[in-house]
Amino acid sequence: MINYKFITKEEFVPLFRQYRPELFEDNNDVDINSFFSEIDKEKITTLDKMCTTQYRLYLTAWENEKLVGWSWGLQISGMEFYMCNSAVFPEYRRKGVYTELMNKVVEKAQEDGFQEITSKHHADNNAVIIPKLKVGFVIKGFEINPRFGLMVNLVCYKSEDILKVHNQRTGLKK
Repeated sequence: MINYKFITKEEFVPLFRQYRPELFEDNNDVDINSFFSEIDKEKITTLDKMCTTQYRLYLTAWENEKLVGWSWGLQISGMEFYMCNSAVFPEYRRKGVYTELMNKVVEKAQEDGFQEITSKHHADNNAVIIPKLKVGFVIKGFEINPRFGLMVNLVCYKSEDILKVHNQRTGLKK
């Protein structure tokens, strides 16, 4: 049986650092930090310290004492919560773990008042995009990201009225 638990950033970061290389080893991410001078890196660090985003969620999935997956995200604005990263170990994929992580994060973020839940994914990451579309996320746009490549941007609106406007703006409905 899989148990889900929200944890603190201090609890999550060591898990993320330990398991991220294993779970994302096939990605062709580019380390864009290597392109910055030391002065630029210092400036970025200073600017990062000025960003005081307080609201973050770290949800983990466990089978007994074994970590099987996670999802974490952060506040972008008073309206938007960004689902930043999710992962499920290969032997637990296609068993509903990701869907449950996603549903719990969306539910908690909306319960806390966020009107938009957003995420970005590699354009061919159907294992994540399809479950999100099934629960009401819609495509908001695409971008070419220097680090990750072609990304699809998704959004889940809390308000049905805003979703209707979104659909109208994309030409889906009059």
